[in-house]
Amino acid sequence: MELREYWYVLRKNWVTILLITLLGVVAAGGASFLMTPKYETKTQLYVSVRSTAQCQAPGFVEGRLPVNQAAKA
Repeated sequence: MELREYWYVLRKNWVTILLITLLGVVAAGGASFLMTPKYETKTQLYVSVRSTAQCQAPGFVEGRLPVNQAAKA
């Protein structure tokens, strides 16, 4: 086939091509809109405390504060 023949087929069937393209776009948009979003995340946080003269608050170094406990979601 030559380029002229492709052009003839496109000109002859442009409405059908346009309708099929629009139908595909609408179907994809509808499926995307109806799907339930799924979000997932995972975070890890590590905290370390040094025993220095500046950190002399009671319970700070001994592990009685929540900073030294594992957080659970």
